[in-house]
Amino acid sequence: MIICFVQHEGSNKIFLFECELPLAYKIKIGDTVICNTKWGDAKGKVMAQIGTTEEQSKIIAFACGAKWPLAKILRKYEKPVVTSIDDIPLEWREFIRKQTIESIIAQISPGDRLPFDM
Repeated sequence: MIICFVQHEGSNKIFLFECELPLAYKIKIGDTVICNTKWGDAKGKVMAQIGTTEEQSKIIAFACGAKWPLAKILRKYEKPVVTSIDDIPLEWREFIRKQTIESIIAQISPGDRLPFDM
């Protein structure tokens, strides 16, 4: 049995999760993973891994204050690949458009020529 110590984004706490084989062979310290938590699926960083027996895992979980059975790591996080504008949700497209326009405006000084026709 492999247990992983995972720190979720925006948290200082580290939680214990079970990582089943063969997934455990694909995950290493520093990887970002998706974990099944009581609040839903959450992204976190693997801080440590330990190969143990089930009995040893129970002792470690108890010592760390974790509930048994441990929740599981579902998969290794992979950044989404965008191959087309249609892959980007509509609300994100609007946000990107607005940020791009604001970024261009912030770089323009009075009297500068615009890099495009209006």
